[in-house]
Amino acid sequence: MLLFFCSQLQQEQEKKRCELEDLMGKMASLQAQNKKLLLEQNNFMADNKILETEMEMTQKTNKSYHVLIFFCRNTCISQNNSRSTCKNTV
Repeated sequence: MLLFFCSQLQQEQEKKRCELEDLMGKMASLQAQNKKLLLEQNNFMADNKILETEMEMTQKTNKSYHVLIFFCRNTCISQNNSRSTCKNTV
């Protein structure tokens, strides 16, 4: 009877060991996947920062052009009021 009990105990221990190894393998896989996702996130954040910088530069450039166009139009209007023709149209 004692041998039967020991055999059952060893089988249970072996079963638990196999389950533990399986879970450890799954955990290692998830950790690797998590690391990959973190690297992707860092790459996306870097790309986003570059795009934000490009957008800000474009907005500043557009703002400068709008100011220049506004200035040129106002200059043209002023010249039209004092002369009949305007050579600085934009």
